[in-house]
Amino acid sequence: MRITDTGMLKRAARRLAEKGRAPMPLTRRVGQIVLRAARRNAPVKSGLLRRTLHVEHPDSRRIVLASPMVYAAIQEHGGRIVAGTGVLKAKALAIPISPAARALLDVMPHDRSLRTVQGLFLLKTKRGRTFLARRRRRRVKGKYQDRIEVLFVLRRAVEIPAKHYVVPITHPSLRVDLRRAVAWYMKAGDQQ
Repeated sequence: MRITDTGMLKRAARRLAEKGRAPMPLTRRVGQIVLRAARRNAPVKSGLLRRTLHVEHPDSRRIVLASPMVYAAIQEHGGRIVAGTGVLKAKALAIPISPAARALLDVMPHDRSLRTVQGLFLLKTKRGRTFLARRRRRRVKGKYQDRIEVLFVLRRAVEIPAKHYVVPITHPSLRVDLRRAVAWYMKAGDQQ
C-alpha cells in the first residue's frame, strides 16, 4: 500500500468499512504519528507546549491536535499580539532582552504585573523607545558605582512569525510511518 495523500487514508477507511471494521484504531494510530511529529517540531522554551499537545478524536474520521496553552495557535499560525488584551490588561508588552529579565519572569507569578517588582523604572530614549530597567550598585576598588541594567523593551504590539510545528498528514516525513500504520491495521483485519 502506498501513501501519497489523505485520499489514501480515506480509501483505507472505506475498505475497512466494507469489511465491517471500525476505522477508529487506525485513526488513533495516525493521530499518534501526527502528535509525535508535532511534539518533535514544537518550539521549546520550557517544554510546556510539547507536554500539553494531545490528540482528540471527535469521530472516527477526524484527528484534532490540541493544546490548552493559549499561545499554541499563535506559535503555529503566527499573528499580532496587542497590549491590553491579556489577563492583566497591560498598557504595553514587556519583552525580555537579557538573561536577568528571563530569570525574573521565571520566578514571577503569571497573574502579577511587572509594576509590582521593586526597583524597576521606565527609561525613555530620545528616539521614543521605552525600556524597563533597574539600577545595579557594585563595588569597584573600594568605591560604589551605579550602573543601569536594561531588562525589558516595551511595545504596544508585536508580530509573531508562524513556526509551523504541526506537520500536515501529506508531508513526506510522515509517509513511512503512515504506510506502516495502514499496513498493520489492514493485516490485523485479515487475521480476524
